[in-house]
Amino acid sequence: MDLDKLLEIGNQCIHLEPPTCVASCPVHMDIIAFVGEIEKGDFAKAYKIMETKIPFSRLIGKICDHPCENSCIREKAGGSIRISELEKTVIDLGYVPPKKPFPLPKTKGKVAILGGGLSGCVAAVELDKKGYSVTIYEKSNRLGGRLWAYEGKGLETHAIEEELSMIEKKGIKVVYNTEVSEQSLQTYKDQYNALYLGTGIWEKAYTINPHTFQVDESALFVGGKLQTQSDSIIFSASSGKRAAVSIDRYINKTSMLASREREGVFETRLHVKMDKVPCEPVVIQSALFTHKQKR
Repeated sequence: MDLDKLLEIGNQCIHLEPPTCVASCPVHMDIIAFVGEIEKGDFAKAYKIMETKIPFSRLIGKICDHPCENSCIREKAGGSIRISELEKTVIDLGYVPPKKPFPLPKTKGKVAILGGGLSGCVAAVELDKKGYSVTIYEKSNRLGGRLWAYEGKGLETHAIEEELSMIEKKGIKVVYNTEVSEQSLQTYKDQYNALYLGTGIWEKAYTINPHTFQVDESALFVGGKLQTQSDSIIFSASSGKRAAVSIDRYINKTSMLASREREGVFETRLHVKMDKVPCEPVVIQSALFTHKQKR
């Protein structure tokens, strides 16, 4: 068999393709590994898996709208795996307070985050990790935006405050009680290498690139509800992460689109035949029961 034929066959291999649930998660959490750690009773490790993909996982895991459940292949064989309930349980049983953050050198450029809601906070943290000097401008006297709508309705006050306090502890500057408008936008463009607009409402409708979240070819990037056009928590968080990647590429003058085909939700080539799977409800209780007994 010649080399071209071998390469053609190799390109058809799907053993490294992600399952449908991972492909349909906007932040691509490794749900298989997550469930595996729960089954072993290692809730701390399960939480770490959440943490690697879900920003502010202690909060988002409690209120995520979980599009992965809608695409779960077990839906027709006893019902979808309730990732939403599993995440809540893992946060309750496996959350470990983070170590004191060590501020990194900020040498790669300056970025302004306009709006300290969920997507803005996510973008700020992601850019901070990449080595940027980040300043958040928030019109109210606190960060979090829509997160506060869940206070007492899924999120505890102290959890919101503790998670959001990590932003300033990382060395990210926050300017409160400052409302940015279309008229004042140019002032920020003159001061920063790039801007991220994460407000829920804006007076001008922009044409936003659906892959890079960039407005035209400018230094302005838009995420959150303005970009998703929905109330989805996880899509809002995802937009902040993806915009941070775009901003990093824009400032470094590298390709804005290279190797980004599978950011966000995509269709996997991995298909599972369900005809021989027993049609019965999925129950992951043994590890939870054992853990509660030990407590």
